[in-house]
Amino acid sequence: MRIVVDTNIWISFIISKKLEAFSNNVRVSSIQLLLSKQMIQEVFSTAVRPKFHSVINNADILLLRSIFSKNGVLIDVNEVVSVCRDPKDDFLLSLALSGKADYLITGDKDLLVLNNISETRIITYSEWLKLNDK
Repeated sequence: MRIVVDTNIWISFIISKKLEAFSNNVRVSSIQLLLSKQMIQEVFSTAVRPKFHSVINNADILLLRSIFSKNGVLIDVNEVVSVCRDPKDDFLLSLALSGKADYLITGDKDLLVLNNISETRIITYSEWLKLNDK
């Protein structure tokens, strides 16, 4: 299974201390995390924002880096999409298309309203858990 996980979900995993459990599920299930340079940059620049200093520490950042390096597949994004009502989110749709993702997991209503892009279903993390009986 190939998935794209939105930045808001990564940050939520870190804050709620579910990052390691998600990482274990990915490893056991042989899930490929699709990444792009833009996505990696967004995740880490968001994680180090001052508003998260009290809830995200260096160990969290190191764990995230480890997950990305062990389970991530860096995709050369060659699809360009301009369909999201928030243009800042189009890069995730482009990544999903270029990487032939099965799912784009997000909490962003601007993306969720689309339901899918090509063969990629756009769903919440809770929906993804139900679909995969995790």
